Amino acid sequence: MVKNFNNYYAAFVYWEQCIRSRNQARRIRKNIVRAKGFSQVDQSLKKEIKQYCRSVFGSAAYWPWLATYTEIRGEYKEGWIPDDYMSYGAMPVINPRNITYISLLKTLDYRLFGDFCVAPLMLIIGKLIYDKNFNIISREKAEKLLKEHADEVVVKEDGGSGGSKVYFVPSHKVDLNKLSGNIRCVIQPLVYQHKSLTEIYPSAINTLRIHTYMGSDSVVRIIISLLRVGTNGSRVDNVHRGGRFLYLNDEGKPATDAITGWENMGETKHPDTGYAYKDIKISALKKAKELCIKAHYQYPYTGIIAWDIYIDTNNNPRLLEWNAKSLHFGINEAFCGPQLNPHELTSRIGKGFTPIDMIWDYKQAGADSY
Repeated sequence: MVKNFNNYYAAFVYWEQCIRSRNQARRIRKNIVRAKGFSQVDQSLKKEIKQYCRSVFGSAAYWPWLATYTEIRGEYKEGWIPDDYMSYGAMPVINPRNITYISLLKTLDYRLFGDFCVAPLMLIIGKLIYDKNFNIISREKAEKLLKEHADEVVVKEDGGSGGSKVYFVPSHKVDLNKLSGNIRCVIQPLVYQHKSLTEIYPSAINTLRIHTYMGSDSVVRIIISLLRVGTNGSRVDNVHRGGRFLYLNDEGKPATDAITGWENMGETKHPDTGYAYKDIKISALKKAKELCIKAHYQYPYTGIIAWDIYIDTNNNPRLLEWNAKSLHFGINEAFCGPQLNPHELTSRIGKGFTPIDMIWDYKQAGADSY
């Protein structure tokens, strides 16, 4: 009886999450259609999308995100995976929460990935201070390291993501007494990027974000690559801090204009520098992809990993951060998908079908509304 209750409760939570997600898809789609003045999805195409969802994912109720992808892309791509199925059905299985949290522990990055990362000056965990090789060092030695560094440093707390809990501090102003015992953090030297990226926007490190996927065959593949750039004086390039991003093709050239969100796309020049995005070419992209694939094999516990890579002054890719938690699958699927084989995914995960979805499927059959 307890098992049945747990199953029904899990189904209800999944259904509730999907409903919220599908309502978001409808709002986005409605706004896009209003802005364009027409819809790509007529009744015939909507029927085709629903049939695909029913066949592959077990329910036609997954159709709203695929309709939204279609409005964004300008055409329908069979093989797309709905964001609600991916976020609430697949991700908890292929990227278990207790394992993905490791990617938020910035103090572990160098230990996991070695010189692919920025080598830290030191790490602070509780009241202990470590060097980059996890040897405990004295407060005096740590202070000496900071004094000798004589440049700005970056303090990153464990648990931060999206540019949060990151601080830029002159090395001589780092207060070890304040940090010790209060937070876990890594103190890194400030890094400098390749001149080709500084030309686009000089105030932030403009990073590549590369997503890798380890399938059921245990082979790691690249699924998307994009470039993020900062704006408006910000020292980080995250979108919610005003940044933009552009998807890249295999040659390291833009495959899209700049994007700031689901309904904001089409920017062709940087708003601060006037740099024309069409002139971007990331010659180090191929090498960056190879290093990300190698790094994923070093942490084979999650299906999808997002790698934030900067290109140093010698055109070498280096890892700034990695993320297995917040992956923004849906918007990437709309612009660059299908990213994954849906049949491989559903055979691995299941179809995400519940009795409540069947009711929703029935109610939505033939529905014309957004």
